[in-house]
Amino acid sequence: MAKKPIHESTISFEPNPVFHEAAWEVPTHYRVLGREPRTTHPFWTYEDIFCQPEKLEATLAVPDERFKEIAQKLKKKGIRRLLFSGVGSSLNLAMAAAHAFWQIASFPADWVDSSEALIGDMVLDTEGLAVVGLSASGNTLETVEHIRACREKGCLTLAFVNTTDTRLVEAAEISYVDPGGFGILWETSVRLAAVIRLAAAVASLQNRDEEAKAVLAGLQQMPALYARVLPRLDVRSSSLGELIAGQKAAVIAGSGNQSAIVHEMALRFMEMAFFPVWPDGLVNFLHGCIGFLTSDVATILIAPGDRTRPYARRLAQITQVTKSPLIAVIDEEDRAVGQLADGVLRMPQVHAALKPLLYLLPAQLLPYYTSIAIPGGNPDIRRTNQPRFARAYALAFPPKSH
Repeated sequence: MAKKPIHESTISFEPNPVFHEAAWEVPTHYRVLGREPRTTHPFWTYEDIFCQPEKLEATLAVPDERFKEIAQKLKKKGIRRLLFSGVGSSLNLAMAAAHAFWQIASFPADWVDSSEALIGDMVLDTEGLAVVGLSASGNTLETVEHIRACREKGCLTLAFVNTTDTRLVEAAEISYVDPGGFGILWETSVRLAAVIRLAAAVASLQNRDEEAKAVLAGLQQMPALYARVLPRLDVRSSSLGELIAGQKAAVIAGSGNQSAIVHEMALRFMEMAFFPVWPDGLVNFLHGCIGFLTSDVATILIAPGDRTRPYARRLAQITQVTKSPLIAVIDEEDRAVGQLADGVLRMPQVHAALKPLLYLLPAQLLPYYTSIAIPGGNPDIRRTNQPRFARAYALAFPPKSH
């Protein structure tokens, strides 16, 4: 049988100068994604946010046996630790994945920036270690190279991607390709759901059947929950986006398994709205960042009801003293933080391990509405309607790099 061709690039910014000079007419990012340009709300990003219930349904339709098979392979190989590797949004996913394995399977896991692992000559104890490469495109050069290097050192390697027949799939020994395909936003939510399913399968092999069942039951409800909460979050995020856009910057704080969502929200603010943000953990923030909290810098606090609540309340009280506008993303039942906030997004109660998956929604909607509240804002294009930024992205993503 002939070997399938490897698609070496999912995203390609053409280096041709003429291509960039035409950016005023057709922004480069629309050319890259193969989508018709839009100039008003709803942008393509908005549609990608709202298609996530259907995309999650497709992920949850993948048979349980697929994840049980991977879990069995991990056990058979004597794997005792996982290292999740990625860059960009996939690095944030790596952080969320490690937290999922801690919470669901009580299984040692960590995360690393693929590029930093390569540049910094990361030293690994390869015994009992599996390295999981995360890339929506399946072609992120640094993640592919990191997985290849880890495999050469004797680690078991896995790939969780959204695109088949790609370099990362070829490089890894075990691969999972999500059926949702490649998009602008949904690839993070669907791969996180897939990682949670794998964590539950590993938990079942660790005599944690009850925990696994509880997580999977909650996960099956997530598409319907997404569909139910999105309209409400949409209306509220619109007004909060206007509030944020009126500030000169924002700080985003949260801890525990919300750390990944803090950094994901920050990334989306930078990509969609080009808006200055600073993400940090709650305790670290209290140690060094209070001076940021002036009356023209918004504070976005991600604080579900858990062990982070005392720190979250302390930070909320500090914003009242410094007059920093506070937006709190909290559980429906919260009474400690919400009453101190200038704006609130209340989220339904779900299993603790599923909260990052649910809190992805405000991490997408708040940056989206901040973008369109800024004159000329377009969350789809990352300023590639300007030739200089079109050229800049060609430098950032040379051929076959992503």
